[in-house]
Amino acid sequence: MFRINPRLQPQRGSVCTRGSPGTFCISKIQAKFKRLTGRASRDRLQFGEKLRPNNFVIYICLAIGKSNIGLRRLAVRCVRFPYFKHAFRELVMIGIRALRVAAKLACVLSVAFSPVPASGAYPDKSVRIIVPSPPGGGNDIMARLAGQKLTDAWGKQVVVDNRPGAGGVIAFEMVARAEANGYTLLLGSTNLTVLPDISKVNYHPIKDFVPVSLMAKSMNILLVHPSVPVKSAKDLIALAKTRPGKLNYATSIATSVHLAAELFKAMAGVNIVMVPYKGMGPALVDLIAGNVDISISNPAASHGYVQAGRLRALAVTGEKRSALLPDVPTMAEAAIPGFEASTWWGILAPAGTPGAIVTEINGELARALTQREVASRIGALGADLVGGPPERLAAHLQAEIVKWRKVVRDANIRL
Repeated sequence: MFRINPRLQPQRGSVCTRGSPGTFCISKIQAKFKRLTGRASRDRLQFGEKLRPNNFVIYICLAIGKSNIGLRRLAVRCVRFPYFKHAFRELVMIGIRALRVAAKLACVLSVAFSPVPASGAYPDKSVRIIVPSPPGGGNDIMARLAGQKLTDAWGKQVVVDNRPGAGGVIAFEMVARAEANGYTLLLGSTNLTVLPDISKVNYHPIKDFVPVSLMAKSMNILLVHPSVPVKSAKDLIALAKTRPGKLNYATSIATSVHLAAELFKAMAGVNIVMVPYKGMGPALVDLIAGNVDISISNPAASHGYVQAGRLRALAVTGEKRSALLPDVPTMAEAAIPGFEASTWWGILAPAGTPGAIVTEINGELARALTQREVASRIGALGADLVGGPPERLAAHLQAEIVKWRKVVRDANIRL
């Protein structure tokens, strides 16, 4: 039998000092015990003994004994008689085990009988896809195509939310700060990986996002006004070398076409002056009017002018020829072996989004990309379907960062 000595006081530095982790101050127990029994106990408990888990419940009962007479009597008996102490301990342990079993059973029953959507717990409300550009462009078309197919699959509305501005920074930072629950997604493109090297931004393209699906890639077209005396990419390179700094090209800063133009200059070793525009629409208008000599544009926007003879296509920037302009060679075929510069579109989520949600979205997008309607609409943009697991987009992001970082630094591109 253990006994409490009421004369002992807590000493700083002892095992049972006030505030020590895992212990309870003995002086409080002594005071409660005195009031409960009405007399100083003859029992002795060596001060400094660390309260074991088996005895801890008993000491707590002593401390709160005033609140319940039955509990108080049981606690006093537990302290004074070992038999009651062990019986009380076993009773507590049995109660804890019963509570654990009941809790597990309640969880199982709540899952089994709660109504859930056919596709699982996610999504149970609308989902947003943030687009870093105004309505009507390639980014917007790709996001709406993905949103419609996800809406059809889930039966929940997937809303396209256009957030243009600052070259895409507003949208990228918004998604990077969003809650990682799968209800805020991003339609990412080339500028997601390029902007951190061009300007100061508050996001990291790898650390702040989870890749979901690489949906499609699109090449661009090297174009000249018909008044420029060249018929091929080789002719253009030769002309530019004989007239350094005299030719110019129209572009929109920090876009995929701007990067493609700078890569062309670097790999061809030519000096062509940049003429910046706020968007590729005005740039294309000036090229058609003959106000600038050269531009690089996406096939969907420019192939009609090529077919009408108002612009001349010299090469495409992708790995293979465009289905919209099958007679136009790739840049690698025409003049610069190894040249490749494509625009890509992919779905990403905030970092920390559960893997099960990422897998769910990726699976639905993969099924959508196999549909003929989707392939037709993406093909109309001059793009090619890609698809694949999230790891494919992750590898693509890493490769894009390495590739364009050198181009940005060599060309000193800044916003």
